[in-house]
Amino acid sequence: MLHIFVSDLAGRPVLGKLAQRIAKRTQGWAFVEFQALPSASLLGQLETAGRCIRVNDYVYLDSSAMAAWNAHPDFHVLK
Repeated sequence: MLHIFVSDLAGRPVLGKLAQRIAKRTQGWAFVEFQALPSASLLGQLETAGRCIRVNDYVYLDSSAMAAWNAHPDFHVLK
């Protein structure tokens, strides 16, 4: 398990890409907690792109689904 915390807003997209690369290399998962409950359309898009496990207001994404989240217009990383 890897935990990364970044205060700089500009660095957060880099964290998303780093999480995607680590998930790909390890065949692991990225934990994503949303600011608000994700919409059904967003979850559908992530599930179509890869594997997505829903748990309340967060998800576990494989590297393909994480890449889709990184490219999504609502992308954000919580500190």
